[in-house]
Amino acid sequence: MIPIWREKEKIKFNMDFLEIGFMTYENNFEELDCYPEKALSKIIPYEPDNIAMSLPFYLTVAGHFRVGDQHFTQREGRLGYQCILTVDGSAVVELKNGETLECQKGSVLILDCIPFHRYYPGVTGFWEYKHFHFCAPSGQALPFHALGLTNSSASITELFDVIFHALNQSQPLSSYVISNAISGILTEIMSIRLHQATRQPHQDKLERAAEYLRMNYNSKINIDDLARDLFLSRYYFIRLFKSYFGVSPYRYLTTYRISKAKELLLLNLTVDEVAQSCGFENSNNLSRVFKKNVGLPPTDFKKKYGSSNYDDGE
Repeated sequence: MIPIWREKEKIKFNMDFLEIGFMTYENNFEELDCYPEKALSKIIPYEPDNIAMSLPFYLTVAGHFRVGDQHFTQREGRLGYQCILTVDGSAVVELKNGETLECQKGSVLILDCIPFHRYYPGVTGFWEYKHFHFCAPSGQALPFHALGLTNSSASITELFDVIFHALNQSQPLSSYVISNAISGILTEIMSIRLHQATRQPHQDKLERAAEYLRMNYNSKINIDDLARDLFLSRYYFIRLFKSYFGVSPYRYLTTYRISKAKELLLLNLTVDEVAQSCGFENSNNLSRVFKKNVGLPPTDFKKKYGSSNYDDGE
C-alpha cells in the first residue's frame, strides 16, 4: 500500500549515498527500492497516525544523508512540503518556473513537492543534508510564505534535532513535539527574512559573477576581466567569492564544466565534441582535468555510466 502522501508522486533518482546517518522507514520502502541496504546505518520505523494527521503539521519521512556527485532526485506530484538543511557541501535545486537555487552550508530550503523540481550536489561535488517531508492539513499559509531558500540559524538546527529525537523516542507526545518543532522552523524562517537587515558585502555582485560563469562556461573566461567588470580587485574578488561559495571562481567554473561534460558524455557525444562544448578547447585538456577531478578518463566514465542508472519509480 502506497501512503496517501506519495500515491501520485512521480520520481526519478540516482541515490549516490556516501553515508546515511538516519532515515525513517515508509511502508512502501521495499516497493520503491531507492535506499541501498549496504549504505544504511540506521532505520527508524515511522508512519503518522490519526492523531498526528489531526495536528497543524505532521511529518511523513526524514533523513540525514551524505551523497556524492552522481546523486539526484527529480520529482513532482508529492503532497506536502520538504524542508532541507544543508549541513555541508552544496546543492543545486531546479524549479518548474526555471528558477535555480544554490544551497550552501548553513542554508535551509522549503520546497512545495507538487510542482516539478530536481536537486543534486553542487560545485563541491558532495552534499550532506538533513531533511523531512511534512503536510499541513490545518492550513498552507505558513509553509507557503516560508517557501524558498533562507540562511539557517542555531534555532533551526536545534529544532531539527528535536524532530529527530522525537522520532527516536516514539512517545505518545512525539506527534505534538514534531508538529510544534515544524511550526517553529517555519516561523524562524519568516523571522530571519523579516529581520535580516544587511546582506553579505557584495552579495549581489558575487551571485552575478557565479551566474556569468554558469552561462559562459563553454567560452574562454578571464577572471581578471570579470573582477574588473564588478569594480573589484582580482585578489578581493577571489577572496570574497571563496568566502561566499566555499570554492574559488576557477574551481567553481571547472566543476561546473565537468558536470556539463558528464551530461554530454552520457548523451553519446565524442570526447572532442564535449571538450569543445564545455570550454576545455581540446580533448587532451578535458581528459587531464576530468581524470584529476572525477578519478577516471572521460572514455571510461562514458563506458561505466552510459546506461540508465535510475529507476523511474512508476
